[in-house]
Amino acid sequence: MSEEVQSVLEALEIAMNTEKRGREFYQKVARETDYLEARQMFLSLAEDEMEHLNWLKAQRDSLLSRGEWLPYQAPPAHIQKEGPPIFSDQQVKENVGKYRSEIPVLRLGLEMEESSRAFYEKAGQETDDEEGKAMFYHLAAWERGHWEILEREYDLLMEEYRRHMGFEPF
Repeated sequence: MSEEVQSVLEALEIAMNTEKRGREFYQKVARETDYLEARQMFLSLAEDEMEHLNWLKAQRDSLLSRGEWLPYQAPPAHIQKEGPPIFSDQQVKENVGKYRSEIPVLRLGLEMEESSRAFYEKAGQETDDEEGKAMFYHLAAWERGHWEILEREYDLLMEEYRRHMGFEPF
């Protein structure tokens, strides 16, 4: 096995572990939240992470058995980046304290997604094979999409929390 293929396989193993940990994180926080819409969002993100994991496994298996990448197929989108936020403005305004525990969860999710995106972009830059490079860049884009979803929700909760605590400028 060439050094390039070994390097790519190592990156795929790291990526699979990353997706597995992401799935476990989203499943855990879904179980722990009392807010139905947040639970659904976290479960959908966990499902996306599982799809990423399965796709990575298929890529690894193809590289090991045939020495080639599988063609790219966009995964189905379970969460729309556009549309109404999970946490509604009115509900949060009425009882911001109820959602305070979601803020650190969203923050941690943002950090995880950003870390994953950065890893995939770096792996893409370090891969000489054009198909491998494209595969890692697609993964980076998927993680960026998750980050955007979480950022929207985090910003909404933080804005209301600051307002509620009196930190909003006059």
